[in-house]
Amino acid sequence: MVLAAMDPQIQWREAEGNPYQLSGKPFVGPDEILQQLFIKLGTQWEGFTVHAKDFHDAGDTVVVEGRYTGTFIESGKDADAQMCHIFNFATGRSRAFSSSSTPPRCKL
Repeated sequence: MVLAAMDPQIQWREAEGNPYQLSGKPFVGPDEILQQLFIKLGTQWEGFTVHAKDFHDAGDTVVVEGRYTGTFIESGKDADAQMCHIFNFATGRSRAFSSSSTPPRCKL
């Protein structure tokens, strides 16, 4: 469902310093996002969850505030981090995503 809501050329930018996107270059397209991020989150974390709390409508842009939680399997440490996601939409699909978050307080 999430991937189907993405524009084929979506540019996905994780928060600066995110271990899954250290280069700072965006992931482009749903398949790269799946391979480089979603699969890793699903296999390296237990119970990784995005808890969306507040949604802010700004026309073609939606800002989502909330928290990430989960347990990093390799270290066994829990994470609980504040996050802010910014989605930009066109023709009903997300064409851009950027994330800002506090770093999890656990060793990844």
